[in-house]
Amino acid sequence: QDTSVIQWMNLLPLYENALSKNNFCMIVGDGKQAIYRFRGGEVEQFLHLPDIYTPKNQNFDFVKERERILKQHYESKNLNQNFRSRREIIEFNNTLFEHLGKSLNDNYKALYEGEALKQAFNPNKTGGLVSVKQLPINKESSEKTRDVIKKALKPLL
Repeated sequence: QDTSVIQWMNLLPLYENALSKNNFCMIVGDGKQAIYRFRGGEVEQFLHLPDIYTPKNQNFDFVKERERILKQHYESKNLNQNFRSRREIIEFNNTLFEHLGKSLNDNYKALYEGEALKQAFNPNKTGGLVSVKQLPINKESSEKTRDVIKKALKPLL
């Protein structure tokens, strides 16, 4: 989900080679967790699979054959069980993502709909905590920035 276009284009020959020899390949990720756009990560690459995303104004002729091979072997599965997080965290995320999904443009709504939206949890794994505080923002940004950092890090210290 945080792979840049260049990284993805470099991985495609490996997938193409493995699939052409009937080997198993798996791409795993969650577009809702794509947070590295500043590093060139493109959630669209993950979102539109098995179509291979290429940025506007860029046309890669070699991609069409690799896309055909990927489509031929592609099978999408949603893994809705979260084994790591505690119930309270998962319930918060499910509620947050449901709310966020309603305000997104149509290009990203698929990330927040149907099976892809909600995660199930282990009912015996409880005790998580989510704390949300709205911090005031005003013109005194340098001082306020320090306050925000202190408030954000306080639970971790």
